[in-house]
Amino acid sequence: MQILNKNKTLVLHLSVLIWILLASILLFACSSQTYTSAQTDLTPMKTQGDETPVGDLIPLPTPSGSVLPSQQPVALVVTHEGVSIAVTWVYADSARVGIEYRIQGIKVPDGYHLYCPVSAASLKDDAGKEYEKYIWPPAEGPSENFEIQCRQTENGDEYIVTQNYYGVTAGHNQSLGLTLSIDLGGFGIYTKNGVMKEFPANGPFVFHFDVPIIGSLTLDSKITQSKNGMTVTLNRLAINPTLTNAYLCISYDNHKGWYPDITLTWEGKIYQADETATARMDVYHKTFPTFMSQFTTERCYRYSFFVPYQINPSVPSSQQMSITINKMTINAMDALSQDDCAATRKKVQRSYPELNFSCNIDTSDPQGLAAGLNIDNLPLGMDRSTAYGIIEEDFKSIVEGPFIFTVNVP
Repeated sequence: MQILNKNKTLVLHLSVLIWILLASILLFACSSQTYTSAQTDLTPMKTQGDETPVGDLIPLPTPSGSVLPSQQPVALVVTHEGVSIAVTWVYADSARVGIEYRIQGIKVPDGYHLYCPVSAASLKDDAGKEYEKYIWPPAEGPSENFEIQCRQTENGDEYIVTQNYYGVTAGHNQSLGLTLSIDLGGFGIYTKNGVMKEFPANGPFVFHFDVPIIGSLTLDSKITQSKNGMTVTLNRLAINPTLTNAYLCISYDNHKGWYPDITLTWEGKIYQADETATARMDVYHKTFPTFMSQFTTERCYRYSFFVPYQINPSVPSSQQMSITINKMTINAMDALSQDDCAATRKKVQRSYPELNFSCNIDTSDPQGLAAGLNIDNLPLGMDRSTAYGIIEEDFKSIVEGPFIFTVNVP
């Protein structure tokens, strides 16, 4: 009896491909990053074996709403055609310029979805230097020096946008004069059924402000740990008031699907990475044909955590922030082969001798995503749903951690 469970095939065996395609669209609208080291104040400790590395952060960011005044009056809020943008945080250190702003008054027609209203954002300094410019829809792939993340509040009444420019400043205790220009709309929005409507353009919204170049809330040096044949490198940790981004690369001699279990610990609380803001960076910096090539043995990720973080420089306290990969699950059903199928069948039949299955694999797909399971024989009293659950679980294996990266944050 050979029955192909189509729902299982669609959800489980094409899930990685669907995730990649959807997330890549979101990435062009929300993020990009680089792993090139920039000058920082940090001297991370080198570690051997299971020792936990610790790096020091020296933060003195500009608190929300207190941008230093320039020679021209500072406009922290600009309103145009019923829409207001408020710059709520500006920060600059030797490796990064970070800006956060909130957009209110956006009206989206019923039935249409707007992920992010920003269509263009440019930043210049008083010396005339123009930083990375963001344009949506993009004309090319994501930049390696700039990222933009956009999210809508739960009640839907405003959008919070964070922009980070990496490797763009130098020196300390200097003031950086900046001009930020933001344009909204001017592109199509869609319903679930694919009906398009033009979202009207609005802008530019222009802000002028000075920000001191200060210590660092950007760890831009590599810290590496190895264990159980797996190597994890923390390339960057960028802390914002509401969002912390951790950039890690993982190396392991395996071409299957990887699912790291990662958490952030801060002020005694454990935070899970936000799925919608997290990105697999090695995939996004490549073109579509690469999606259909074999999974690599080194993969890089940006994990985003919505962690509340505010600094009071007058309080000389020190706390630790930890990024932990507790374990990594490997799923052989991603990049499935007949050898994987045979090995898992033996594993399953050690506990359920009468449970027999086979695998349908599209050999033209090097990632093995277009694959399905055939239940050939069921043990007495076992239904197909239970059988699929047992089989799918036995396709998985675990690389145990933990891999812990700790930084001291004042």
